[in-house]
Amino acid sequence: MSSYSDDDIQASREILSSWYNELPINFDRKLLVEASNNYFSIEWENKNNDITQAYFFPENKGLIKYSSKQDFYNLENSTKLVVERPIKYSNNAKNVIGVLEVQFANTKQTYQIDQSISYVDKIDIPETSNLSFMVAIILAFFGGIILNIMPCVFPVIALKVMSFVKSHLKNAWRHGLVFGLGVELSMLALLSLTFIFRNLGQAVGWGWQLQSSVVSTLLSLLFFSIAFILFFKVEIGTSFTRLGNLGSKSTGYLNSLLLGCLTVIVATPCTGPFMGAAIGWGLSQPFYVSSFIFLSLGLGVAFPTMFLSLIPSSLNLLPKPGAWMVKVGQVMAIPMLLTAIWLAWVVQRQSGFIGLGIY
Repeated sequence: MSSYSDDDIQASREILSSWYNELPINFDRKLLVEASNNYFSIEWENKNNDITQAYFFPENKGLIKYSSKQDFYNLENSTKLVVERPIKYSNNAKNVIGVLEVQFANTKQTYQIDQSISYVDKIDIPETSNLSFMVAIILAFFGGIILNIMPCVFPVIALKVMSFVKSHLKNAWRHGLVFGLGVELSMLALLSLTFIFRNLGQAVGWGWQLQSSVVSTLLSLLFFSIAFILFFKVEIGTSFTRLGNLGSKSTGYLNSLLLGCLTVIVATPCTGPFMGAAIGWGLSQPFYVSSFIFLSLGLGVAFPTMFLSLIPSSLNLLPKPGAWMVKVGQVMAIPMLLTAIWLAWVVQRQSGFIGLGIY
């Protein structure tokens, strides 16, 4: 008779299943592998242009220059990865075997590659100038503005705007600037960590923090708590904003700063669907160039809130405080709760049902 209970067996199955899901899967898209004297490239079908990072780990020795940066390009209907070959190489294999790791907005997938190599005189490297620095800056700014109406960002922004209404315009401009500062500092922090991890050899892209089940769990609990507070009519500006004040008797500037930070953290998965080109281009540039791109993105995210706070006449367009604020708060609780449920689903995908059970 087995000494293991049904729960133990089920838990073991879930652990094995979660590890099995991490294994590379067969690549089922059209694939072209080319090599020249100087470069090695992999191009595959991708009509969504939703890839934020790609990295190839070849099993063949001497096929690529390991210390060289692997550049990827989201083209019209495909994605192309290009890497230098070593000056002195001895491997002209007919087939390449390896693992292709692809990073999307908030998920990562690995693929098993076993493909014949076409040797050519020259590999066409896409021109990065098709998205110039200024165009990327502009796209990032307007993309940040659009993020304000996305379901993962709008409730947080709405809370800040409602606090302006309740404050009767007093010190609103200061809170707007502090909110913008929180957004920009968070952008720089996430970008810096992204570059640090990449330099340490990790294949990470924008939104990498949501790959951690711990971070996803904490964010899910946070959004569930906010939804609970809003739905059960806990007054915004007292109990909720004290979460930002951390019990201090300040005027709430720390709350504005933390709301700016929270906005960036939850906005990252929403940037992928319509900002893949600007983000992908920015992450492929040196850090100082990427900094301008993502600071522009942060400025776009903070712009509507800062506009309302810096121009008093614009706040006059908002309705006066009243019972409607409670109703709006309850409505805002719905997307907050949906976001919490979605993040719980992400935790389940990352850690299996065991991780979800712990959560």
